[in-house]
Amino acid sequence: YNYTTFPNILGHDNPTDASEVLFEYKLLLDSHCSTQLRFFLCSLHFPMCTPKVAVAIPACRGMCEKVRRECEPIMELGGVTWPESIDCSKLPLRHQKDRLCMGPPGESPDNPTEADNPPTITTFTKRTNRTKVWVQTSAECSRKKAGKEPICDSPTKPNNSTKSMQKSKQISFLRKCLPRCEKGVDVLFSSRHKEIAHWLLFGFSLLCFISTTVTVCTFMIDSKRFRYPERPIIFLSICYCAYSVAYLVRSANGPHHPIACVGGEGGSHFAKGGFQGSGCTAVFFVLYYFGMAASAWWVVLSLTWLLSAGFKWGHEAIEAYGFYFHLAAWLIPAVQTISALVLGKVDGDELTGVCYIGNLDPESLMYFVIIPLTFYLLTGTVALVFGFGYLFKIRRVIRHQAGKAAGKLEKLMMRIGVFSVLYTVPAACVVAVNFYQYQNFAVWMAHAERIPCKGATAKLDCSLSESIPSLPIFGIKIFMSLIAGITSGMWIWSGKTLESWRKFYESCR
Repeated sequence: YNYTTFPNILGHDNPTDASEVLFEYKLLLDSHCSTQLRFFLCSLHFPMCTPKVAVAIPACRGMCEKVRRECEPIMELGGVTWPESIDCSKLPLRHQKDRLCMGPPGESPDNPTEADNPPTITTFTKRTNRTKVWVQTSAECSRKKAGKEPICDSPTKPNNSTKSMQKSKQISFLRKCLPRCEKGVDVLFSSRHKEIAHWLLFGFSLLCFISTTVTVCTFMIDSKRFRYPERPIIFLSICYCAYSVAYLVRSANGPHHPIACVGGEGGSHFAKGGFQGSGCTAVFFVLYYFGMAASAWWVVLSLTWLLSAGFKWGHEAIEAYGFYFHLAAWLIPAVQTISALVLGKVDGDELTGVCYIGNLDPESLMYFVIIPLTFYLLTGTVALVFGFGYLFKIRRVIRHQAGKAAGKLEKLMMRIGVFSVLYTVPAACVVAVNFYQYQNFAVWMAHAERIPCKGATAKLDCSLSESIPSLPIFGIKIFMSLIAGITSGMWIWSGKTLESWRKFYESCR
């Protein structure tokens, strides 16, 4: 159809507002949950109007109920409920005599108002932008003006203030206000600090990738050299290698194009919930899964050292339980990751531009990040302390029996001790910064709300001269989250590594 009318059934006054809200359903449309979803959404936001009928003609109630029945389960998987603004009971029945409605395309029409070829969202938007949709506002196609959706001027609360200069965008589909992700909009961190964080992230990620790649490749060419209890360090290196790759992928977009942004007709905003786009989801999956898996392998490493030092288990005895170590270290983080995705806990980080958990929701940060990391850290540290206690006992006995054996043991203890410090201290720092963020997030957001945007033009100018949180503290978090991967190479810093690579090189000639 070529005619529509405003205000529409949802209360939008003009095609621009309707197009902006319509684009918020793009990810749901991409799921193909219902063949009638596209036509149904178009009929709500751009209802049919014809000079022959004096009212707007919406979709029929049966179509609404069918779309809801097919798409609501998909929405619930992403932690989103059916929008309250779309009330199927308010739509007319198909055979209702006093009200006309449109049935789905492709069916035999029961009334002369049914559309045969529903336009796509892209078509609607292009027509709207080029004013090629004829908006009929005469008495033939008029309705009472409905109340508009509230507008956000801050990430935390909606209000009815003016729409210009807003730092946040209201997502009607999610019924949330999310920070805008656009040039000239700073919510918590200044543009200068975000660029500094970008290059810090790139530099440390590159170092971590190089170090862990060399460690893993050394293991591949000489796997017999790395036996239990040291072998979990290799799998820990694999985790940090993948972890650094995710950050490098984000860095490839540049400092001004965060992967955590979700675009739309009304501008970009930071991702939140289960519908955040494939790139954001992929980066989150790698960061969260392999980050938690690295912590799990740290626990396995500590336990194997305890079994070796405290309970006198040999390499073969520990290796016999290798399957169970792998099962626990890979499966538990997988359950954590899937749970976070299903519950819609993923959101965008303004400072680094990646998708993770807890950047916009302190409670998610506590239950999905702080508590699991603290559990892994404490469990591994307790096992490590007991292991060291046994090693010191063995050391006192061996020193009186064999000097050479005592020397090897002291060397092993020193390497274990150095690596333990290089893991536990950074891990504790990451937990501490996360807790600092959890404690202060509400205060930071309240401060952000009190900082007005500049100017009075249509161009957004919500820049900050200085960040509200402390950049050095978050810079420490970036460094500490990658340092364990960088230092994992200490286990191959020896002449044996050079000999292994020499033999590998000669075998390839």
